[in-house]
Amino acid sequence: TPITGGAELVGQNGNVKWRGSGSLNWRYDGFSVTWYSAYVGKFYDTALTYADGSFYVAKDSLIHNLSMSYTFKEPSWDKYGVANDVRILVGARNVFDKEPPLVPTGGYNGAVYNPYARYWYVNVKKTF
Repeated sequence: TPITGGAELVGQNGNVKWRGSGSLNWRYDGFSVTWYSAYVGKFYDTALTYADGSFYVAKDSLIHNLSMSYTFKEPSWDKYGVANDVRILVGARNVFDKEPPLVPTGGYNGAVYNPYARYWYVNVKKTF
């Protein structure tokens, strides 16, 4: 039985060849800072073919997230111990507000990218 349609799919239509992520963390006393970066490599969108036969290239993308937190450990101003083990976290996703690369088949490739603009968040956590 002949198999048709076999071809190299890496690098085409959202099947990126390179993808990676990493983070840096810094802690001191009750402070913590985290920087996270995620990379998605380029790929060819085969839905559009130029006159010379080449495909449209969706560019690579690098997104950064940042978060900072502080955990209160027996603060001197809290005589009843209410603030003990309270953590306040503030962060931002997509710090530089980078948009996903567009493809000619209708905006961005949702299987590869999240289209979220930069947004901020706050989290307060109390451990009992």
